[in-house]
Order: sequence, then C-alpha cells, then structure tokens
Amino acid sequence: SPTTVREYRRLVAKTIGPDLRNLRLGRVTTKRVDDYYAQRTTERGLSPATIRHIHAVLRGAFGQAVKWGMVPMNPIVGTTPPKLRQREIRPPSIADTKRLLDTADEYDREYGALLRVLATTGARRGEVCGIRWSDIDRGARALSITRAIASVAGGAVVKDTKTHASRRIELDDATLAILDAQLDRMQQRANACEVELLDDDYVFTSTADRADPLHPDTITKTFARVCKRAGVSGVRLHDLHHLHATQLLAAGVPVRTVSGRLGHANAATTLNVYAHFLEASDREAADVIGDLLD
Repeated sequence: SPTTVREYRRLVAKTIGPDLRNLRLGRVTTKRVDDYYAQRTTERGLSPATIRHIHAVLRGAFGQAVKWGMVPMNPIVGTTPPKLRQREIRPPSIADTKRLLDTADEYDREYGALLRVLATTGARRGEVCGIRWSDIDRGARALSITRAIASVAGGAVVKDTKTHASRRIELDDATLAILDAQLDRMQQRANACEVELLDDDYVFTSTADRADPLHPDTITKTFARVCKRAGVSGVRLHDLHHLHATQLLAAGVPVRTVSGRLGHANAATTLNVYAHFLEASDREAADVIGDLLD
C-alpha cells in the first residue's frame, strides 16, 4: 500500500537510519536487535505497534541482504518484538453519532453528506474519497466500492481497496436522498463554472472541475473540528466504521453480511476484530433462549 510505503520510508529516515547506520552488517545480531527494541520501548516510549513496524522493515531489508550475499543469515528472524495488544473497540453512542452528523451538516453540507456515507456504509475514509458518480446505482439503491484514495508524500494517489477487491453495499433511502442532494450541489457548481458534470467525476471534491478527490487527511482534520463543535470527545473518524459493525451485529445481522459491508477479507476477520462485542451479544442470546424456554 502507498500508505505503508510512506510510513516505512519515514521510519527509515527518522528512526532506523539515525540509530543503526553506523553499525556494520556483520555486527547486527539477534541479541543486539532485541536490546534495541527494548531500549526504544523503555527509554523513548515507542509503542509496540511502532516497534513491530521497525521489525518489519529490518526483517525485509536483511532478507534482501541474504539474497544479495551481504550476510549469511537474517538475524532479525529470531528476534522477539513486543506483542501487539489489540485495542478495545469503543464506538461512539448513537446519540453522539447523531450529534456529530447534525453538527457536520451545519458546518458544511457536503462534509455532512460524506460523514453520513461513512456511518451508513462502514466504508473507510479513503474509499469514500474515491467514490465516483458512476459507482452509485440509484435504481438498485447500491454503492460499489472499487477504489480508495491513499495519502502519500506530496499528495494522494488512487489505489485498490484494502483487500484488493470490489464490493457492493446497499444504501438506505435517507442516505440515497442525501447523495441526490449532493448531486444537485455539484450540478449547480458545474453550471456556475460552465463545465459538464460527468459520471466519472468524484462525488466529494474541493476542485471546480471535480477531477481531484478530497484528501483523506483533510476529512480527518475536519472531523476533529466537528467533534469539538459538537462537544464530543474521544471519537476518531475510523470509529464510525466500528459503529457500523457493532450496531449491525447487535441487530442480529449475520456476520458474513457485516463482513461484506466492511470490506473484510472474510468473516473470520470480523469475528476476530469484534470478538469482545460478540461475547456480550452471546450473553443476550443466552437470556433470550432461557426466557423462551421458561
């Protein structure tokens, strides 16, 4: 992914390079790298996730060094990076989500429409930035997710979805009406600029010719301002993705359907990510069957 490439290059330039560039390849041992991980964690406070990113870069680099005959073996293979603790998912409440959507709509109608699509489809921010008018099937009330916009150094690029697969998501009537209103706004803008609105134009864009999508980082920064205006704290933009999943699972929507809407590679991924939430649902299921039998 272009985003992963950007992060790895940043780690090489800012952390790995300054720390290890003066160390000869032959002197890089498994013990020395384990000590480096520990030192970076305890003295400089790097998170386990960051250490594991560093580990991935070093493992790949030394793997290539082995292929090129620079070192006889990959010393990184035997290292022990810290375990990654899975962050407990805490999606916003429905009340807070409604407040955010109302505030976003007051702040900017187009951003309000974008936030609504994020919440009702479970799509990722880059995927919503990449939606074109041709992706919306009004007759079938469906949206096709076929691409995503990724943030890279100096701008943004179009890429595949996270799983490199397209998916089709059904839309509710209210969201479809909001997209129709967005289409009217874009048509008015096109008329004012004396240009033609095309099917391949982006749905959400800040340029007059609609040829460039919104930058993913832009909608994240705007979300922070919307949260502040709404008086809602501790909510990230990606939490709307989690809200979509947890509310559907709570309503009894099959896991496979939820997985498809979220764009997970398979239902097992959904079960793994939302395991703690499903445990709570299982307790409710036990009460339900017990009440029926009693």
